[in-house]
Amino acid sequence: MNILVFLDLDEDTKRYILKKLSSYGNVFFKEDVIKNEDILEEMDVLLITSGRRKLTREIISRSRKLKFLQTLSAGVDNLPFEIISESTLIASNSGANAEEVAEYTIGLLLVAAKKIHLNDRSLRRQIWNVHTPRIIKGSNILIWGYGNIGREIAIRLRPFKPNLYGVNRRGVGDDNIDFIYPADNVDSLLPLMDYIILTLPLTKYTRGIVDKKRLSLMKKDATLINVGRGDLIKEGDLYYHLLENPEFTAVIDVWWRYPKKRGEKYEFKYPFYKLDNIIMTPHVAGYWDNFRDKLIKTAIENILRFLKGERPLNIINREDYLND
Repeated sequence: MNILVFLDLDEDTKRYILKKLSSYGNVFFKEDVIKNEDILEEMDVLLITSGRRKLTREIISRSRKLKFLQTLSAGVDNLPFEIISESTLIASNSGANAEEVAEYTIGLLLVAAKKIHLNDRSLRRQIWNVHTPRIIKGSNILIWGYGNIGREIAIRLRPFKPNLYGVNRRGVGDDNIDFIYPADNVDSLLPLMDYIILTLPLTKYTRGIVDKKRLSLMKKDATLINVGRGDLIKEGDLYYHLLENPEFTAVIDVWWRYPKKRGEKYEFKYPFYKLDNIIMTPHVAGYWDNFRDKLIKTAIENILRFLKGERPLNIINREDYLND
């Protein structure tokens, strides 16, 4: 097998990867491709981040013999599925940072429930205006997209004693959730919920799944938290809903557009920054010190499953992403 790890890596990480994979085939790194692009023609296995679409497209288009494609990220919505051979097995890194995203989500929920953002903003304006915190105990919380991340969120919410609801494609839950429903039931659940947490992947079925109609089904003082993907929500519909419903709160960590690099001025299509009933963070739920080390190790372990003839985890159904 010819295995390409097309990532920016330090020497210690390269040695770790070589130790894990070299007995199963020839291991190549990004620097090898820079020296000789022709090696792409012979690759059987590829590990790549799915964040840089143009670069990803170039690498995949040259890797015509590819048998297994592993992404470093959990999301695969920006992979060029239309040029990936149907014979290529594709796996995401779903669940690699589930615990960390869940921990951050709990922080976001607490900030919103306890009105910390509003009390902070008042005092920054030198105004003593108490915004009364809400109690989480006994509240109804919906985890929409109950999977790896949703399960970790539920585990961490359990000590607060809310009523935990989950929705996923098959309506299959576990002991960490009180009630679980298939996706078709979501509209009947939304009017009952105090908190709605989006942890869905972005597919052709989930794009724009939260629109004006579904926002109108939610309680006027509900809190909507999105740690999935920005395009799960229709941007304009959310903005006008917040504008017209000041008691409603949105908590957004994932966005519709991203700057090319950190530190750049962020250009909003809608002036969310003028609203008090939104909490905004720059897609950091899945980040922590040395987070990339864990993602790489998890991805390498999944590649090992493939190389050993075992079925890898997190196999992607390309039909969820290809337009009809």
